[in-house]
Amino acid sequence: MDIDERLQFLLQSTESLHANVEKLVERVDKVAERVDRLAQTSESHEREIERFRRAMRAGLTGWLDETGDHAGGE
Repeated sequence: MDIDERLQFLLQSTESLHANVEKLVERVDKVAERVDRLAQTSESHEREIERFRRAMRAGLTGWLDETGDHAGGE
């Protein structure tokens, strides 16, 4: 293999690597966008769960105050 063949091989290898890196960057960008969307969804769910907990706690407290059953069955 002479120097020109070696240079051609290196050029092809470099171009191939560059193309693969570009594909990886695109894929990572898409994954990052998806992770951001999932994080937003998770935060929304956490807020909703906390709102549900507060409502349940208030409802249970109100019910217990009405029934006078604060000790779990007295």
